[in-house]
Amino acid sequence: MSNRNTDALQLGEKQIEDLPLDTGNAYNIPLPSITKGMKPTQVKARSYQCLVCTPILFFLLASILTGIQIYIVHSSNVEEFEAIKGVIGNILDSDCGAHPINGIKVVNSSEKCPEGYTPEPIGTFEGTIAGCYDTITTNLYPKPCAEKGGQFITAASIDAKLLFEWRGHAICTKRIQRIQYTQQEFSCPTATRQCSYYPYYICIDINDECPITDIRIQPTYKNVPRSYQTEQLGANYQIVYKNDPEIP
Repeated sequence: MSNRNTDALQLGEKQIEDLPLDTGNAYNIPLPSITKGMKPTQVKARSYQCLVCTPILFFLLASILTGIQIYIVHSSNVEEFEAIKGVIGNILDSDCGAHPINGIKVVNSSEKCPEGYTPEPIGTFEGTIAGCYDTITTNLYPKPCAEKGGQFITAASIDAKLLFEWRGHAICTKRIQRIQYTQQEFSCPTATRQCSYYPYYICIDINDECPITDIRIQPTYKNVPRSYQTEQLGANYQIVYKNDPEIP
């Protein structure tokens, strides 16, 4: 009989333990606005759960963000974008000391440049020296073969040359041919126009565009800024550029 009374008493205490406190006395419990009258033992248990779960959730979130960053940095799209920037950099570098560029066209490598445009080299292949290939060990030595025939094959040298094609495309540029330099603003002759050109100004034919003052490469989904011209570069990118007569 005593066992039954003990079990009943324990059961009653358990049921009472699970019931929330009177909300009027909730101020005795930490953070009453959050606990809402929970029993102290329940608050303690929930606190332990939060202490354990919070670092785990933070670790999972940090791992996911790190994985996304690694994927973006090493993705083929980023590598392609960097390669395209290198191509445009070669073009702009080659413009120093030459007639300024005022137009760009992108064509398929099998096509000719439009009238008034010329193919622009996008880089230089440095060439190779003669070598000797061992067909058995598959080693390539940077020197002529000591003997001919047998397992050794002479690899001929390749001369250096300019590169005009990039991933099936060629870049054509239009350059200003008739230029008159001046240090005075508004001093260009009749039938010419003035363009800012460091450190002073240039006078060009009135029908010509001023030199390119800004050029960018951006994904095709981005909007083209106002007063910029655009040329499609492959499937994912476009060249946008601006001819501003007021900017040198």
